[in-house]
Amino acid sequence: MAELKAAGVFQMLAPKAVGGFGMGLETYVEVVRRLAKGCVSTAWSVGHLVEHVWMLARWPQEAQDEVFANGPAPLAAATGALPVKP
Repeated sequence: MAELKAAGVFQMLAPKAVGGFGMGLETYVEVVRRLAKGCVSTAWSVGHLVEHVWMLARWPQEAQDEVFANGPAPLAAATGALPVKP
């Protein structure tokens, strides 16, 4: 995971505005497929985490500011619910 993070793999779907690569889904699918040739478990984990970076980039701007404050590839296991406004 550390090597994948250092290679920028988790940044592929992160917006360019936060330092990500802003790549498309075709690239995402190809990267996950290639990883799966070596290790299906690694490919599944990477696919899951990269997808969640993409999902976080669709949250309201205030939430994005917080989530991406430490860089373009926050590793979040789940992002299914939007933050609730007080």
